Amino acid sequence: MIHSNFWESQRIKLHTGEILFVEEFFNPRILHRVQHIIKNLSEKKGFPWNKMDKQEELPRRTVYLGSAPELTFIIEHLNSHAIKQKLYKLLNVNHIGFIDGYLWEDSEGFKMPMHKDNKNVACSMQIYIGDGIDLRLGTSLGHNSKIPFATLPYIKNTGYIMTRPHEVEHGALTPVPAGFKRYSFYFYLPF
Repeated sequence: MIHSNFWESQRIKLHTGEILFVEEFFNPRILHRVQHIIKNLSEKKGFPWNKMDKQEELPRRTVYLGSAPELTFIIEHLNSHAIKQKLYKLLNVNHIGFIDGYLWEDSEGFKMPMHKDNKNVACSMQIYIGDGIDLRLGTSLGHNSKIPFATLPYIKNTGYIMTRPHEVEHGALTPVPAGFKRYSFYFYLPF
């Protein structure tokens, strides 16, 4: 399923929060299954794709994982004892509430300026799951100046965990090119 031994390759500590880069999040068999499901869902009529609040004009579709029976196993596994133990250790916390999340599909032209999340988001995790590699299409990270100091590469099965995303500037600054779909899972980790 999700590797309980997924690993942190780097950690950036800011005065406003931490960013942990993670690799090999899903085991290869599950990653292949997830990509196959997403390919089928993106073409399925009647699938519960929605626009995101405050992002209705952007070329992004989202689906709540709890409303997609094909994908609920991901939420169930994220809330398993083994994964929570790994997250407690990585984040140096004693408790994480119910982890919930969404599938995002970003299409041609999607970009997001540097911003901070709302104060209700204590910790977030984004895992890139689409094919293709692009050094510019991952999430950019910055300080209060809104100028990025780093951009994560968009590589499947990698991503980040960000503590206090309501205090860390981040965005997707490079528009998604024509013919490319930027797929990712976005999870909320309540402390």
